[in-house]
Amino acid sequence: MITKGPRYRAVFVEERPDATEMVDWTLYVVGRTQSPFCVAMLCPCGCKEALYMSLVQDDRPRWRVKVYADKTATMVPSVWRVVGCRSHFILFRGRVLWARSRQWST
Repeated sequence: MITKGPRYRAVFVEERPDATEMVDWTLYVVGRTQSPFCVAMLCPCGCKEALYMSLVQDDRPRWRVKVYADKTATMVPSVWRVVGCRSHFILFRGRVLWARSRQWST
């Protein structure tokens, strides 16, 4: 399912933001513009948890991000939280595409 409404817009920042500094619908690309090292965002489910994904090539897991001229972004692979809200999604052109997640046993 694709979300409707506002799209996430990328903002380039030099330092990793704290959760209290983040705002909805913003994807923070952290580091130098030509060599960012992570992305940060608030979880799109609304739980307000800060998510940090590494862009460092040798890290596992790691993500890739592409920012378009309109500041929307695509980020792959998917983000799958295994704690808390357990959201599973892909960010595509600023829109959240929710994945169907298997049920977790506790």
